[in-house]
This record gives sequence, structure tokens and C-alpha cells, in this order.
Amino acid sequence: MNSIDKETAQTLLKGFVIPPRPEVLTRFNEEKNKPAPNLKTLADIVSMDPGISASLIKTINSPIFGSRRKIASVHEAVSLLGISSMDNIVTSLALIAANGKQVNLERFWDTAMDVANISRSLAKNVIGVSDSDAFTLGMFHDCGIAMMMQRMPDYKQFLSQANNDTENTLTALEDQRYQTNHATIGFLVAKAWNMPEHICLAIQMHHEHIDFGSPLAGYDERILPLLAILKMAQHLNHLCRNTQDSDGWTQMSVSVLDYLGIGADEFEEIETEMRQNSTVTPQAWIAKSVGP
Repeated sequence: MNSIDKETAQTLLKGFVIPPRPEVLTRFNEEKNKPAPNLKTLADIVSMDPGISASLIKTINSPIFGSRRKIASVHEAVSLLGISSMDNIVTSLALIAANGKQVNLERFWDTAMDVANISRSLAKNVIGVSDSDAFTLGMFHDCGIAMMMQRMPDYKQFLSQANNDTENTLTALEDQRYQTNHATIGFLVAKAWNMPEHICLAIQMHHEHIDFGSPLAGYDERILPLLAILKMAQHLNHLCRNTQDSDGWTQMSVSVLDYLGIGADEFEEIETEMRQNSTVTPQAWIAKSVGP
């Protein structure tokens, strides 16, 4: 799939309003991109937004994030995470703040945060993959769904019906009904928020059926491992929540497991264990079983 030109984007976004990029992100990036960014200044900028600050501390202190110590302030968070990870997490939390007030999306964003944190844990155990990129993709990959819920009065009912369709991808069904889809909308949101191009394209491609045994010719080499991690994270999250699996897992599972170096028999055991024991977390299994 290629990037979308400006004219096509305007057509696909007709009737949608992309939330503006918050001032806190603009100022954060201005400081971050200086030759010698100041950590205290970065923390001061984030602290100017009480909602994002509180969400940041809550996120880092949550068990699923996997931090080894509790933090009490944004300044501690910057020192703990570093600039790159801080940037991606703050951007993700700003996206929630920009969308969450318009419709009741708390559960939606809770799921996104869980997938993001599982993705981050997986990436820490896969050579050459940025854990902050994996977190960002986990948070942003379905952000187009939030926008479609706001724009389309019948979308929630449509989504419930679409989840029972085992033959078509969600994006294909969206295209048939709305002449656009949440992956495309998410791509355009990420572009508007100046996300890295490989993250934007991964969002655009995340419902495509991909053979992870073959390289994505012509694409940034960072996209394929990020998509493999996302697919695994989504599946693990479905196991934890005992919910219906993401589309395409059955078809992709063998190539995803092989790509990440995980044995099929080993994974079948953890699937069974996670279904039977709610105390078995994805992070505990990842730390023990995934990696070089």
C-alpha cells in the first residue's frame, strides 16, 4: 500500500475533523529537537497539562507497564524513560485526551493502552525493534475507530456486526459501507500529528494479510517487525480479556510466531495457561520466553 496523496486524503476525510495537535506536543517537540534538549524543560512543558501529567504518572505506575519503581512526578518520568519514549507516550496520551471527551471511549482506550504496553514488552525482547515505536503503534493503530464512532451514528452497531464476520477484514467491511476505513483515517491522523512515516504506514497496513516470512519490498524495514509485534500483542490481549480474536490471527499466527522466534507448541501451552489462569500476564510470559 502506498502513501495517500493530498487530494485523496481530503476526499477520504470528508466530514471528519482531525483533532488538532495539542500545544504541549508542539512545545515538547521544539525542545526535544534542539541540539541539547533540557530534561527539566521537557518535564515542565508536560506538567503544564494536568490531564496528560496525571495520565502519564498513572500509566507508568500501572503493573502492565512493567516499570521497576514507582514514580511521583513528571520530572521523574522523564529521567526514567528518556526523551524518545517520553515523546511517544505523551503523544499517545494527548490523542486520548483529544478524542476521549467526545464519546464514551474509556474501554476503547484502556484496550489500546494494554496492547501498547504488551507491544512495548515484546519489543524489548526482539533485537533491533524500538520499544517506543511498538508502544506508539499499539496506541495509535485503531485511533481511526474513535473518529468513526464520532462521525458515524451507526458505527458502534456496525462494529458489533462486523466482529462476527469471519470472511472479511474490518477495513474491507468499512470500505463497503462508508467508502473509507479506520486504518486509512488513523494513517491520516498520524500524518497530521507529524508521526514518523514508518509508524503512519504501519497504522495504514495493520489489517492487511501479511506473510511475515517475506520482506515488504519497497517499505521501511522497521514496519514488518512492528506489525508482527502488534499482531502478537493483540492476540495476547484477547486471551487476557477472553474476547474475540483479531481478524487474521489464524492465517498469520504461524508466520508471526516464526518471525518472532516463538515455537508453536510453546505458544499453545501459554495460550491454554492464560485462558485458565487470569494471573498469568503477557509480560511475565514474554520476559521468560521471548527473545534472542
